[in-house]
Order: sequence, then structure tokens, then C-alpha cells
Amino acid sequence: MKKLFKNCLSLAVLLSALFFGNQTASAQRIQDYTYPNNIVKFNLLTPAFGEIEGSYERVLSKHVTFQITAFYNIMERKNNKFDGYGVMPEIRYYLFNYTEAPVGLYIAPVFLYQKMSMSGDFNNTDANPGKHQSQGELNTTGGGAFIGYQTLIANKLSLGIYGGPVYNQKDFKLNKGYESDLHPEYFTDWKIRGGITAGWAF
Repeated sequence: MKKLFKNCLSLAVLLSALFFGNQTASAQRIQDYTYPNNIVKFNLLTPAFGEIEGSYERVLSKHVTFQITAFYNIMERKNNKFDGYGVMPEIRYYLFNYTEAPVGLYIAPVFLYQKMSMSGDFNNTDANPGKHQSQGELNTTGGGAFIGYQTLIANKLSLGIYGGPVYNQKDFKLNKGYESDLHPEYFTDWKIRGGITAGWAF
């Protein structure tokens, strides 16, 4: 009985050593693995909302990357036609210690700038039948914070998801017609911005 107990104990110790040794080796392999320093990616979600968005991300250190995003808007809401572009630089800090940027969970402060033209044809009052056109220009500056997660498949294909609040302060200029016709508030004040991205790492 004592011999059986000793054999079982020895087997348990051996299995424990093999398990924890394998875990340590796996963690070491992850740490020693070199990820690409650059990713070019596109947002798969924004085209459904009338926006095309592309980004470039560069690794700066083990947990920090810099990303610059450019986007182009063309959409129509409530008879308002929006046409413009924007840029969105951000610094990403990757939180996991067992892996390195650009893989894992991250948080990111972000700056946002947009320049957009607005226009539309609107009905006149009953006293003045017909239509008139209103036009304006909208510039916004603001910032916010994102949280997201990114992974690499075969060390080449990047997949990510992100989202968070951003605040935009407007600078609106009316060029023609009536300001009440136009709706710059679609792109100002607090908004939620996010996306699902896919790209190529190198």
C-alpha cells in the first residue's frame, strides 16, 4: 500500500512538473515570438454608414503603438447631403504582459478632426411656393478614448474590434440658405465610434 502511494505521488509530481514546464515554455515562446511592426487595415463596418475608413498602425515599443486613421464620408440624412473627410491619430497601449503589441487588449486616447460640406434642397413656406437650397461647411475637432482587441492570424492577417466615446466641437459656417435646414449635430457633441477591422501585417 505504501509502495502504491509512493508510486502515485511520484507520478503526480512528474505530471505536475511536465505541465508547469510546458506552460512556462509556451509562455516563453509567446514572449520570444516577434510580431510584425506595421499593419495596414480597413474598417469593415463603416461602409454600411456611408464611410470608408483605413488605418496604418506602427509598433513603437513592447506595449505601445501609434495609429493614424483617415476616413471619407458621403451620406444623406433628413435631406442633408454630407461630403467630407477626417483624420484620427491615436496612441494604443496594449495591456497584456504575456504578449506584445500589436496583439491583445488595448486602450487608446484619440484625437479627431473632420471637415465636411453640407447641402440640401428644401421646400419654401406656403407664402413663397417652390424650393430653395441651403449649404454650409462644418469643421469639428475633438477627442475621446477607445478600448479594443486585435489579433494576428498566421502572423499576417490582422483582425480587430474597437469602440468608445468621442466628443466633437463644431465650427459651422452657413454659405447659403437657412441654418435651420441643416443638421451639423449628426457629427458634433458626444458620439460612439467603433468598428471591426481587417488588414495585413508586415
